Amino acid sequence: MVLWSQAISAQTFTFFRDSNHLVVNILTEQQQDQSQRFATQGIDKFDRVRFHLRLGAIPTLHECCAYVECIKVPNYARGDCVVYLGELLRVEYTERRSLVFARGK
Repeated sequence: MVLWSQAISAQTFTFFRDSNHLVVNILTEQQQDQSQRFATQGIDKFDRVRFHLRLGAIPTLHECCAYVECIKVPNYARGDCVVYLGELLRVEYTERRSLVFARGK
């Protein structure tokens, strides 16, 4: 199972709310720019980003070190967030090193 929460005020909230599937893209060390892009509000997050569609027509970023594909199971609204649960359908991974943030770096 995968657990993830999202603010109801997030620009992408309706996409996640209305989808039956979700994908966790685990970025590589070389994809820090994409990490920053997807954390930035008010922009087209997929502009100039290579991706392909997977199960449920969910966009998946190119050249990540791992992908976790899930089907959504009941979610829970709590305060200003929704907690999503995903049942694991498929995992794909490579030997690339993952991008990790700790203590703001």
